[in-house]
Order: sequence, then C-alpha cells, then structure tokens
Amino acid sequence: MAHLSGGGRERGQLLLVGVLVLAAMFIVLALVVNSAIFAENLATREDVPGSEEAVEYRAELVDGIGEIVVAINEDENVTSRSELENHTRTEIAMVRSRGGLSQALSGAVVEVGYASTTGGHRIAQENASRNLTDRNATEHWTLAEDVTSVRNVGFQLRDVDTGNFSSGFEMTVSNSDTWSLSVSEEGLTGVGADGLGADEVAVTVETGTGDQAECVRDKPNTTSPLTIDVTGGTVDEEPCHALNRQADTTPMWLGAGVNSPYDIEFDDGQNVNGTYSMVVESASFDASLRSGYNGSEPYVMDALYDVELSYAYQNHAVAYEDTLRVAPGEVPP
Repeated sequence: MAHLSGGGRERGQLLLVGVLVLAAMFIVLALVVNSAIFAENLATREDVPGSEEAVEYRAELVDGIGEIVVAINEDENVTSRSELENHTRTEIAMVRSRGGLSQALSGAVVEVGYASTTGGHRIAQENASRNLTDRNATEHWTLAEDVTSVRNVGFQLRDVDTGNFSSGFEMTVSNSDTWSLSVSEEGLTGVGADGLGADEVAVTVETGTGDQAECVRDKPNTTSPLTIDVTGGTVDEEPCHALNRQADTTPMWLGAGVNSPYDIEFDDGQNVNGTYSMVVESASFDASLRSGYNGSEPYVMDALYDVELSYAYQNHAVAYEDTLRVAPGEVPP
C-alpha cells in the first residue's frame, strides 16, 4: 500500500508540473497573439496608454524622411541610383542618431533603419523664363509614356498669356480615358462679367469620368508666380477642391478615373512660362527631354520614387515594430 501511495504522489506531482507548463505555454501564446494584434492596430488607434508617442514619432519620421527624399532627388550633383541610395542611407543614419537621443531623454528606445528603395525618374524644368514646350520647342508633347505612378507634381508659372481667352496650357494623364489640368483665362462659367476678371486665371480639372471643377486665382507675374501643387491639392498654398474631391466626395486628384499605365503630356506649352517638377516610378522617355540635369531645358534624371524603413519604438507602456513606406506627394490610389 505504501508503494502504491508513493506512486500516486509522483503521478500527482507530474500532473501538476504538466499543468503548470501548459499554463505557461498558454500565457506566452496569448502574449504573442496580443502583441501581433497590437502591432497591427497601433497605427490607427490612439487609445492604448503610451501609444500616442509611438504614433506621433512614426508620423514625424515619415514627414522628415520625405523631405530628405525630395532634397536628394533635387540635388543636381547626385546623378545615379547608387549615389541616391547612399545619400539616403547616410541621412537616415543621422536621423536615427538624433531621433534616438531625443527619444531616449523622454524614456523611449527607437530604432530606425534603411530597408529598401524603389527607383524612378525626376522630370523637371528649372528655367523660369522658358515656356513649357519640349527641348525642341514643340508645343504639344509627351513627357513620359507607360507611367505606373507619379508623385510630387508641381508648377510655378510666372506668365500666363493664353491669348484672347483661348483654351490655355493643359497637362493630361491618359490611356483610354483622360484626366486633365488646364490653366486659362477662361473658366467653366464663361468669360467677361459673368466669368473671370481681367486679372484672374482658372485652374480647371476634368477627371477620366467627366467630372469638372475649378479654382480661380490672381493672374501671376514675374514677381508673384502661380504655384500649383498638383498632388498636394493646393494653388498658391491654399486648398483647391478641384485637385482634391468635390462636395459629394467625387475624387478629382491627379489621375482620377484613369488606369495605369498612362502617358503624361503637355499641350499649348507656349502659352505659359515657368518651372515644374514631378517624379515617376516607371516610364519610358524619348528625345523630348535632356538626359541628365540641365539648367536651361526640360530634363529627366534618376530619382528615388519611394523609401522603406524599419521602425521600432519601445517605452514603459508599448513595444511596436513596423515597416514605413515614404513616398512624398503621392496621390491616393
């Protein structure tokens, strides 16, 4: 009986140990699942105690690295994909050092690392006194064909002379359908007393589905250019509904109603003078543009379309990891 009783105690101990091991496993599994759920939802939730700091610093990184990407793409001395990537790595390392120190002072540990980039091309004209024809003075011309994505599209127009309320300068994004932006002395409502004033121009957008809208601004001159941030949705640094969405939520932004790949063209480029810039992800080009930086004529050169970063943030309350994609000036899909 004593032998049987002792065996029962051993079996009981083994059973107790097994239960404790299973309980520990369930706790670990619950922590892993909860961590995954938290990581997935942190970017859209700010009600988790301590998560605000992680979300806010995430947004600061995207904005800050976005400014770095724009500056590197616009540097005329950085001329190849490898140079672009090396400069980006260096700048991200500096952001990691500075940001890590500032966050450490507030009790957080932050890791930011370069992950990858997507190559592209920057198309630009930097001669403000030149009109918007191609390098051969062609008025209707194609900047890029078979474009998959475009971002950071902007103009600074210093002279708009469309001549007796003509159709004006036009940029189009098209395949079987066409999205267009025009700058003209004639608006959608007509001209004269019932339309635009003598010192006004209309920025008019028509989508691939036929929706139209316009923003009216003062006519530009050599000292006060008309600044159009196409992908940012502003004209003269003020929101323009014609580049965002209408009151009924109809999207108006660049390429709305047009599927990629598409062609980007300028028409009546002789009617306006000024500068412009854009970054395309994948495209083909012809002799309409100079290859490599050129301060006098329109050109195309290597650029970075986007950058991916690894991001980890930990403080007393949260631990968060994510991959951040930075593509400044990209329109909604």
